[in-house]
Amino acid sequence: MRCRARGGRSVASIARALNDSGVPCPSGADPARNPHRSGHQWMLTTVAAILANPRYIGRQVWNRQRTDRDALPDKGTVDRHHEIQRWSASTDWVISREIAHTPLVSEEHFVAVQAIHTAPTPAHGIPRRYLFAGVICCGVCGRIMDSHWVHSRPGYRCRHGFR
Repeated sequence: MRCRARGGRSVASIARALNDSGVPCPSGADPARNPHRSGHQWMLTTVAAILANPRYIGRQVWNRQRTDRDALPDKGTVDRHHEIQRWSASTDWVISREIAHTPLVSEEHFVAVQAIHTAPTPAHGIPRRYLFAGVICCGVCGRIMDSHWVHSRPGYRCRHGFR
């Protein structure tokens, strides 16, 4: 997510610009639909999810989430389960071939954004691993820290302007 399009902006700078401009985030614009979110500001993950959503090119998308039935500990003779929603891998999504509604962005731009967000592979061709990616949070702003390679090892930093 730290990559920039030629002449473009990073996902973090887009989120910061939306917040600085006073544009309400989705949960702020529709709090009844998002009661579990604060609605105070745009988050990096929200902007990234929007940029990765093929609905914005006019397609209908199915199977983005699934409902799994996880077994609960046995408390007798009756099997007990609880349902939990989980995100499906993007390779499991079903995307319509036909345009379902007016696109907000061109398919060409959408594909370009997806290529930008693909994790870069080092020149030697061996992918790098970040064991704490998505786990470590910034002590100042509370957002998930960005992983990067520094001094021949994985490192983590806040990319939201709170250095």
